[in-house]
Amino acid sequence: DGGIEMDAMIMDGRTLECGAVAGMSSVEHPVTAARLVMQDTNHVMFVGEGADRIAHELGMPTATHDELVTSAAREEWNYYRKYRSTISALFDNKEGSKVNSTEKRSEPTHAQATHVQRSKMLSSFLRCWSWPSMLNRHTEVVELGHDTVGAVAYDCDGHVAAATSTGGITAKKKGRCGDSPIVGSGGYAADGLGAVSTTGHGEAIIKVVLAHRILAEHVRAGSEGGQEVGGFQRSVEQGLEYMKTRVNGYGGVIGVDGQGRVGMAHTTKRMAWAKAEQRHGGAISAGLTL
Repeated sequence: DGGIEMDAMIMDGRTLECGAVAGMSSVEHPVTAARLVMQDTNHVMFVGEGADRIAHELGMPTATHDELVTSAAREEWNYYRKYRSTISALFDNKEGSKVNSTEKRSEPTHAQATHVQRSKMLSSFLRCWSWPSMLNRHTEVVELGHDTVGAVAYDCDGHVAAATSTGGITAKKKGRCGDSPIVGSGGYAADGLGAVSTTGHGEAIIKVVLAHRILAEHVRAGSEGGQEVGGFQRSVEQGLEYMKTRVNGYGGVIGVDGQGRVGMAHTTKRMAWAKAEQRHGGAISAGLTL
């Protein structure tokens, strides 16, 4: 119906404190609202009108519909109304392709700002954006509606954090909620395990509890002596491979393990990313992997 529903989660791996919001429609940064839920309430998740209300009670200003909807989003909505394209078509990948984590550098094309602030210097910081392509009935490729952004961090004391935020999928059903605000699916962080943020087909990610699964399987592989075979990067790729095989779902992942080693991969057509690592002098690198 042209409305707005935004979701987000954030988690502190040191304490396992977390906060989440879903179906928000009147704040500019839902991840900030999720953080306020984590820090200033005794609860974990608020949804819909209650999420907006608690955010405003905790000091977040109200944002109007016109302030939150960009001209590009309006064009996407008008396109949907014309062609009635399905949401599921957003989450395809190249036929026969494998998990893609090959680095190709370019400028990120679009982003929704979010961040994880920590009191100590971060030795790893990543952000990812993913926009799967959509093919309409006339075989014209159109870039449509999937604005998820995630961040994970590992600081100099070995503490980790994760956050995921989304503006939702263009033309989704009212009230539909994907993985982004779901702790364990859209993101997870625990000291000693690591931190992961996910993006992609929300229903599939929820079914396999992707963020937590990747970290748990990585630790299990280590206990069985197999962790060093491909390291954390391989664990990320295996998590996505499992989701594709088990529930035919596609997505993208960024993460750090309990030792701060970075992993990122995707099975969608593309994923933009950026990272900064202390061992490389804090230099920021970014790319768009295809």
